[in-house]
Amino acid sequence: MNQEYLYGINTVLALFNVNAGRRKIFGLTINGSKNRSPRLDEIISRASSKGIPVNVLEHGNFIKYLSNAFSVPKDAASGGQIGREIPVRASGGQNCRVPGQQTDAIRQQPERASAYGGPKYVNYASRQSNAAKLGSDFPRRNPGEYLSEEFLSSTQGIVAEVSNYSYSELDTDLKALSEKKGLLLLLDEITDVGNFGSILRNCSAFGADGVIITKNRSVDANSRVSKISSGAMEEVKIYNVTNLSKSIELLKENGFWIYGTSSSDEKNVLNAGDTEYVFPAAVVFGSEGKGMGKLVESKCDFLVTIEMFGYMQSLNVSTSSGIMLFLMKRYQNSLLRQE
Repeated sequence: MNQEYLYGINTVLALFNVNAGRRKIFGLTINGSKNRSPRLDEIISRASSKGIPVNVLEHGNFIKYLSNAFSVPKDAASGGQIGREIPVRASGGQNCRVPGQQTDAIRQQPERASAYGGPKYVNYASRQSNAAKLGSDFPRRNPGEYLSEEFLSSTQGIVAEVSNYSYSELDTDLKALSEKKGLLLLLDEITDVGNFGSILRNCSAFGADGVIITKNRSVDANSRVSKISSGAMEEVKIYNVTNLSKSIELLKENGFWIYGTSSSDEKNVLNAGDTEYVFPAAVVFGSEGKGMGKLVESKCDFLVTIEMFGYMQSLNVSTSSGIMLFLMKRYQNSLLRQE
């Protein structure tokens, strides 16, 4: 089973709270030199209750761990062994497993691990094919390159080793989504990692029930997206389909109304702020520049546009998704208050 590395407190908490991608958590590694926080304590407590190993490292060793996990060493690229698996407690000395180096001795600090509520004896997971696991999910770094302060800060002192994200099955969930009058997003050829991460964050904030992407010409649900989304990718179901047009037909068969977003001001395009939305609903967003494909657009029941009042007459797709989700959820909530 392939592994990924997720980092950041929001992201790791989302793994414990929702875990929409049904990931297996193999272990956590924590910078023991950082100040403790209630949320970090919660993560450690929940990991301990589930029997998930927790590695607590002194700052210098945490940096070495990150260098091993998030860079591509020469021996990894050539298929060689990155380092042997060694049993450790919360290590505090200069020795730490690094590529190609055998550790002679480890200065034990069991009190640090104990103070964090984690196991006193943990193991590093073996990393035999680091380069293959990481692929393009992380910023590229040359072998031995020192990790930037910006990246170190973004980890917030915690890394989770997890299995790959598992997409949800649209066929399996459709009946329940229809019955609850759900709201889905469909993304037509959205390839930018930043946009996808921001869209997922909007979905989490406004309570969308899932996102549909295509297997081709779309960004994958990878670790960088998870970080950019501030953990929202671990909270929102993602459906990966072969053909978006056929998925729209399937949604219609299950009672969904399809709204396509457009920048056009033609008469048949509705003002998104004045539209009386019908649920269950799905809203389609096209790529910046091209918009929705012609076939996808022809499948929509309605086209809507966001009214703008300033000189700028275009919006980033992630910004548009936030506005549309707000408008649609606000209207849906007003209907619920009337019942």
